[in-house]
Amino acid sequence: MTLDLFSVFFGGAIILLPIYANDILHVGAKGLGLLNAAPSLGALIITLIATRHPPIERAGRNLLLAISGFGMSIIIFAFSRNFLLSISALFFSGVFDGISMVIRRSMVRLLSPDELRGRIASANWIFVCASNELGAFESGMLAALIGTVPCVTTGGFITLGIVALTAGVAKQLRKLHFDIHTLEQKNPPSPPFPY
Repeated sequence: MTLDLFSVFFGGAIILLPIYANDILHVGAKGLGLLNAAPSLGALIITLIATRHPPIERAGRNLLLAISGFGMSIIIFAFSRNFLLSISALFFSGVFDGISMVIRRSMVRLLSPDELRGRIASANWIFVCASNELGAFESGMLAALIGTVPCVTTGGFITLGIVALTAGVAKQLRKLHFDIHTLEQKNPPSPPFPY
């Protein structure tokens, strides 16, 4: 939940899309609508794919890769001056966010003790809602101080840094695996050769 909170807090660029549409990409209101829709379309498509190919078998690795992909998409979007590249970057930010959302929601339900599941789900929902709103505030304040492009770029790099820190500190998360048929947590497979 903390990984999600900070990655969305720093990596959110949606609140600044009107500035991109008007001042950077010069695509107007119609372009803004397409930019706004791109992440949602990516999330919708990957969620439908996840119903057939759930990403939770190697949940820890996939979560870290998805949030890294989200950060990279935000960085590409920040530097883009091409409308199609910007839409593509936002589309893939939605794809990666959708993957991480499926994994995080699954982890909350599968790993929570029965007697705490409701409280943990509630805390998770507060994290999700708060990170979006606080992230919008942070993005607006930082953009006013250092500019729109540096703000979005900084957020993308901070997201990558948070993923790297989490991967280094949370060994148990890195190795988290589930059996996709029974949804039981399982130990990661041993490497094929001794190191």
